[in-house]
Amino acid sequence: MSLRTRGQTEYTLDGLDSCCEIIVDRWGISHIYAPTEREAWFAQGFNAARERLWQLDLWRRAGLGRLAEALGRAFVERDRAARLFLYRGPIEDEWAAYGCDLRSILDPFVEGINAFVRETVRRPHLLPAEFELLGCLPAEWSSEDILRIRSHGRYRNLRGEVARAQMLHRFGACAERLRVRLEPRTTLAVPEGLDLSLIDEDALAVYDLATAPAIAPAASHSGCAEGSNNWALAGSRTATGRPMLAKNALTSSPAPCRR
Repeated sequence: MSLRTRGQTEYTLDGLDSCCEIIVDRWGISHIYAPTEREAWFAQGFNAARERLWQLDLWRRAGLGRLAEALGRAFVERDRAARLFLYRGPIEDEWAAYGCDLRSILDPFVEGINAFVRETVRRPHLLPAEFELLGCLPAEWSSEDILRIRSHGRYRNLRGEVARAQMLHRFGACAERLRVRLEPRTTLAVPEGLDLSLIDEDALAVYDLATAPAIAPAASHSGCAEGSNNWALAGSRTATGRPMLAKNALTSSPAPCRR
């Protein structure tokens, strides 16, 4: 595989039958050129790891419940909680549920990630600084890791469902209809045999622990929420002449970040 930025860096990698090219333009956008779809996905995985290896490794550890290996014993309980949510069903059934072409995409993508991980063994200078600071190394992935991890499948409506159950138990269906409008409109009914009184204030304790931000202990009290899609504008591009920063935080009520 050939990787070209301002100059050119050549990588000889197992798993590729022919040459691929990744060209990074002056805006930092990567453009992948490959002779086959499989090799394009391999190159995409390699490039994702090249640009975001620490983030990928941290997400994998958080999802599999393996943060304590890198961040210390303070994360043992979080790891325990995360492992309670791992998928444990028949893996072939899970593959089939995603569609017939997923494996042809995911397998070479993960091979590309692992190719860069192995490259960091030969060229330690490629490792992001976080690994050196914490004294750990990135692990290789399995395609099944992505299927087993439920980090992104547990969000959004769970809190709403718990709040609905508690409202129904305390005040009934009429009050719940005032709290939030149902889409589509339906008549609320508690399933026979479901004891809503058991869904108490601690119902989300394990969930909250399993989905807590995977941050290093030194930053654990900063109040910063994990987010994505951050961007910045220089003062030369704004009406006021002042720089502008936008952050999309993954929380409904983000706390200010203190540094």
